[in-house]
Amino acid sequence: LKKRADNPARRLAVLEHVLPLCANPDNRIIYFGPSVLDAECMALLLRLPGVVSAFVSGATREGTRRRIIEDFREG
Repeated sequence: LKKRADNPARRLAVLEHVLPLCANPDNRIIYFGPSVLDAECMALLLRLPGVVSAFVSGATREGTRRRIIEDFREG
């Protein structure tokens, strides 16, 4: 299941659906990937066309996590 869900083709297909949503400045999106690697890659792929994005995992330091969450809440 992990191999089927966490792969570049799937990631790009998801990105095609997410990018139009990001075009609306009123939208804020939380993406939960099937793996930490997928979520990290998706954040990078979103940043390439200029979408502000961040990645948080269990390994993210508490202060950094709080800042990212607060930035998200503030838009």
